Formats: sequence, structure tokens, C-alpha cells
Amino acid sequence: MHPETIDRTYKLLSNACRRQLLYLLLESEQWTVDTLARRLTAWEQETPAPAVTESETKQVKATLVHTHLPRLADHGAIEYDADREAVAPGSRFDEVCSFVDRARAVELGGSTSTQASSGELTS
Repeated sequence: MHPETIDRTYKLLSNACRRQLLYLLLESEQWTVDTLARRLTAWEQETPAPAVTESETKQVKATLVHTHLPRLADHGAIEYDADREAVAPGSRFDEVCSFVDRARAVELGGSTSTQASSGELTS
């Protein structure tokens, strides 16, 4: 991996919301923007995702659509289909996966995705 790519990857991972989004992609490869917004709102509020209301997700969804998803897509970490509001791993996801996996293990104090994957995000 080129040093500039490493720098860009660390910059992407410097944002907690983007890290959490990438952790979710380690669990499942297909997400809707609405589901991501709900899960990320639940993570921010430290509450179960089913307890999060649609109105509570509006700000997170706006930030995803206008900031985080475009940045991750520009890097190739994700594919973002704005028309379908769908998110999936991008062409370079495998390149950043080791960084994401290590960050997850350190941040969440759990195992890496190659060892085991938990069902819920914790903070």
C-alpha cells in the first residue's frame, strides 16, 4: 500500500462515525442509509437501535449523505448508490479492512472480525 493511501486511510478512520460505519460493514455487506443512520444514532445515544425514532436519525442521516458517505466512497472504501440509498463495501474495502479491523479491536476491546463478529456495536 502506498504511503499516501495509508495517510488517507488514517484520516478517514480519525472520525468516530466513519469508523462505526465501517465496523458495520464488517458485519454485513449491504446496508440502507436509513438502517445505518438508525444504528449510528443508537451508538451515539448508547441505546438499542429499535428504541431510536425516525426524527432522531435525521441529523445523522444528513451528515452521512452529505459528508461521510461521499468521503468513504471517494476513497473506494464503500460503494454508495444515492438513488437506492444503498451502501456496500467498495473496491478498496479490503485494503482498508486490516486498519478497520485493528481499530475495532482496540476501540471496542473485542476480537477482530477475522476472529469473531459481534451482533451489536458497543462503545
